[in-house]
Amino acid sequence: MSTADFLATMLSKSGRMALMSAQKLNISNEEAVRHAIRHMQAQRLGRPFYYGETRYEVTQPSSRRNCVALHENNLAYVRTPVGGGHEVAVRDLVTGDERTYCGEARENIKRIALTGRLLAFANEEGTLYVADFQEPGPPIRLLMPSANVMYLTADGDTVALIAAARRATYLWSCRTKRLHVCPFATQTAQGQDSAGRYDVPLLSCTLRVDAETGTLDVFSDYRGNGPLDGSKVADPDGDPPNMFYCIGHMRFDISGNYSTTVPLTPICSSILEFQTGQKAYIFLTGLQSIDMDGSYRMQIDTYDTPSRRPSTDREWSQNKSIIFDSKSAEMRLERHHLPFPAVTPDFKKEFIFSGRLLRWKNGYHSVFSDAEALTTFSEVGDGTEGPKKQMKYQGTLSLYERAKPGGRRSLAAFMNDQYLVVSAENTHTQIPGQARVLVICFDESAKLAGGHLTGFWPSQGKESRSPLDRTSTEHLVIRYWPARDHVLPFEQLG
Repeated sequence: MSTADFLATMLSKSGRMALMSAQKLNISNEEAVRHAIRHMQAQRLGRPFYYGETRYEVTQPSSRRNCVALHENNLAYVRTPVGGGHEVAVRDLVTGDERTYCGEARENIKRIALTGRLLAFANEEGTLYVADFQEPGPPIRLLMPSANVMYLTADGDTVALIAAARRATYLWSCRTKRLHVCPFATQTAQGQDSAGRYDVPLLSCTLRVDAETGTLDVFSDYRGNGPLDGSKVADPDGDPPNMFYCIGHMRFDISGNYSTTVPLTPICSSILEFQTGQKAYIFLTGLQSIDMDGSYRMQIDTYDTPSRRPSTDREWSQNKSIIFDSKSAEMRLERHHLPFPAVTPDFKKEFIFSGRLLRWKNGYHSVFSDAEALTTFSEVGDGTEGPKKQMKYQGTLSLYERAKPGGRRSLAAFMNDQYLVVSAENTHTQIPGQARVLVICFDESAKLAGGHLTGFWPSQGKESRSPLDRTSTEHLVIRYWPARDHVLPFEQLG
C-alpha cells in the first residue's frame, strides 16, 4: 500500500475527511481522501494537473493588473474586440462558456471586479457599469462624481470603490439598485521619531467588502521619508532603522441605513507601524486571499523613489509579508525566508523574486517577471521556531514559447484553491498590444476547458512521461525542475 493510500484509509476510517468533498465528486469517502491528498500535493509542490492559455488583443495596457479578476471557476479580463474599444470577457474555466460585456461606447476600461453574482467595471471617464448575472439586459450605467477610480472591489451582491478624494466610499447593491456615497474621516498616524513628533494623515487606498456580514474594511497607507528612532520600532533581526511606514485599517458597518452626509463611524480601527529598507518606498495596492478562513496577504509594491521606479530591494518579495485577519480585524507583520534554489542554467537566480509573489495557505508561488516560470516554496514545520517562518524550495515550473518573438511582462497574478492565473503583455516593439492569460489548475476534477494535461501525475493507471522534456502544444513547452528531495516515485530526473 502506498503512502497516499495508507493516509487515505486512515483519515477515512477516523472520520477526519470532510464528506462535502466526497459528495461533490460523487465518489466514495476513501477515494475523496486520496483526491484531497493529491490536490494538497499539487499545490504544495507546485505541479498542476492541467494548464491552458488565452491570447487576446489590447490597444493599451489600461491599468494592467486591475483589468483581470478571478472568482471560483470564473475568469474576467479586458480585451479589445475587432471593432476597437474595450470589452470584458467572463469565461467559465471548467465549461469554456464565455460572456462579454462593454460600456455604451465601448470606452476604455480601467478597473474590474467579479463575484458569483455580478461584474463591475469602471472606465476612464468616471462611469461605473454593473452587470447582474441574474437579470437579462445590458449593464447598469452609473455616473461617478470623479473620473479617477482609485480602487474597485465587490463581494456577493455589493460593489464598493474609492474615488480620487479618498475620503468616501461608493456602495452599490443588487438589493437597493442605488449608488450610495458614504464619507468617512481619514486616519492619522501620531508618534515620536528621531526628528521629533510626527502627525501625518493616511490616504485610503484599498477596500474589502463583506456582503454576508455587512462590513466594509478601509486600508490606508503613508510613504514616509525620514528615519525613525531605533528605540521606537525594534527589529528582531537587528536591521537599522531606515524608512518608517504606517498602514491603517478601519472597519465600518454597512448592513443598515447609513447617511450620505454624516461620516461613517468605525467599529474598530488600528495602525500598523513597521520599518523597511532605506531606498524602498511602499505602495499598498490590494489584498490577496490566502485561505478560505478569511485571511489576506497585503499586496505591496516597492520603489526606489516616490516617482515609482521599481526597487531592487527583495525584502517584501522574499522575507516579509503583512497579513490581515478579517475575523479579528487585526494586521500583523509576518517574517519568512524564501531561499534561493540551486536553479538550472535555463533560469537566472536573480529573477526568482523579481515578479509577483502569491501565497495560498502555507505555500508561496513566485511568478517570474516575464510570466513564463513559477517557483514554489512551502512551509517547513509549524513555522513557530524563531522570528521567521522557514520555507523550503519545492520546484520551478516553466511555461514558455519555443520561439520567443520578444519579451513579456507580468501584469497580474491571482490564486484560489483550484487555479493560479497569470496575465502578461508582449513588450516586443514589433508585436504591440498582444497579451495572454495563463491558467494552471491544481484540481484534477476541474477538467480545465481547452486545457492540456501536464503529465506530472499518473492518470488512469498509466505511467506519465518524464516532465523534463514534455512538449504540450505546438507553441508552448512545459517543463518542471523539482527539488531532489521532493521527487515522486514515477518521475525521472536527468
